[in-house]
Amino acid sequence: MINVSDFTQRFDIIYKKYLTCPESATFGSSKIGMSRFLGISQGRMQHWESGRIPNATDCLIIAEKLGFKLKWVISGEDVVSDEHKEAKQVISTPHTLTPAIPVVGLASCGVEGLEQIMPYHMTASPIALSPKSFAVLASGESMVPAGIASGHMCFCDPDQQPLPGEAVFLRQKNNLGALKLFLGEGGKSGFTNFQGWLAARDEHGHQKPFTLQVNNDMIDCIAPVVCIRRRG
Repeated sequence: MINVSDFTQRFDIIYKKYLTCPESATFGSSKIGMSRFLGISQGRMQHWESGRIPNATDCLIIAEKLGFKLKWVISGEDVVSDEHKEAKQVISTPHTLTPAIPVVGLASCGVEGLEQIMPYHMTASPIALSPKSFAVLASGESMVPAGIASGHMCFCDPDQQPLPGEAVFLRQKNNLGALKLFLGEGGKSGFTNFQGWLAARDEHGHQKPFTLQVNNDMIDCIAPVVCIRRRG
């Protein structure tokens, strides 16, 4: 089984695929040759080899030039269904509800440990999506501290108002987009603040947060993430 969060195994498969390509005779049957063929710096490729997941643009380059499925490059999972069709089916009605499931009780999130589950006589629906909802496939490590990792399918609803501290999909009018934490307006007038985390980790394994300020005139859509599918 491929480790989704470690790119090392996928890199080995990608490199072996490159060696079988006719282009390897032109660019060279080596990792340097593969970096030239992909148009990627050797430094970035060394990060992949050590396990770091490529950014979305590099994943797309690998998929297109070497014939891999994009979802496999990002998550290591086999593509068994058309994610676009699946998302379209989910949002095909005005407010689609998945079947109601029982609420079994309160679940402790405190430091006290396990607590007695008190049964509830009620049900809940996991997802409620508006017709404008859509899904995006997470790529990269910028949102790992927020619980979103590469390969996670994020269902987003632009009809819902984003709340500070909430994960959102930000899309700009130039069609650039990213998953980030919504912080709201503040500081610089006419700008909205978002938060992510640098991929590099310190000696304690922590990622350093950063703030992204986006001009409101450039924002096309801020869609809160209402559901994350972590498994296929």
